[in-house]
Amino acid sequence: MTQDAASGREGRDFGMQTGRALAAQLGTLVSKTATELRLPDRRMATLRVARKGNTTFGCLNTLRDRVDVILCAYTKDGRSFDLWELPVAIWRLHARDASTGSTLRGKLTQMSRSAVILHGKALGRVVLNAA
Repeated sequence: MTQDAASGREGRDFGMQTGRALAAQLGTLVSKTATELRLPDRRMATLRVARKGNTTFGCLNTLRDRVDVILCAYTKDGRSFDLWELPVAIWRLHARDASTGSTLRGKLTQMSRSAVILHGKALGRVVLNAA
């Protein structure tokens, strides 16, 4: 399926909403707008979310550059998430730049779910608390 402006917005909104809800379960949110959190061990992290039909995680470089780790959460049902942790150095090494022609080229890097599984540390499954 090709992404258009509407599906891109919908995906972004899903990622922000569920990412912030998951982040609040994993640590303390430190941003009013981003999925940026402080973990219980005091490391700074961002939580990136992908769901069935989207197998790529994206992270703005400005956000990537101010955290210690990137947490990636994948869901098939919008409630149960498989979670991985990647140090920023690993993300930089294996992520790719946004595609040519994208307005985010040079501002966003992406990593496939398979690369996250290969290079990340599996943290298990997290179930999103009901509202």
